[in-house]
Parts: sequence; structure tokens; C-alpha cells
Amino acid sequence: MIPTRRPATPDTLIETLDLHVRTHNVLKRSQIDSISALMALSKADLLGLRNLRPENYHEIRQAVIQHGFMDPDRPIGPFK
Repeated sequence: MIPTRRPATPDTLIETLDLHVRTHNVLKRSQIDSISALMALSKADLLGLRNLRPENYHEIRQAVIQHGFMDPDRPIGPFK
């Protein structure tokens, strides 16, 4: 069962997503500290981050869905 979509508030940190260390570090080095900052990016912006690989993109997408920040049937932000 997929949880209902939670609003990404400015203070919801990316640590909430429980990402692999490499993926987490890529976001942190790019000064993306919150879910709202992540969701404000375009797909091109996210994929253009230094050292972000396609598998990291898919990991982030799955984590965002799994933690209820996005409905998989209605992608938003960089996952449109």
C-alpha cells in the first residue's frame, strides 16, 4: 500500500528519504537539503547534478514515492 501524499515543507530534510550515502552526498554537495528544494528542480537540473547517475535518479524517485511525497501515478517536480 502506498501512503497518501505528504506535503513537502521547507523544513522536511532529504535525510527523511533514507537514501544511499552516495546519492545523499550528491544532493548535499549541490546544496539540496530539503524535499521542497528537490521537488523544485526540473528533471534536467536533477540529472545535471555533478556525479548524479541515472540509477541515483531512480533511487530518489522511488524514495520520494515510498515516503509519500509523490503519487506514482501523478509525477511532480523532476519526475514529470
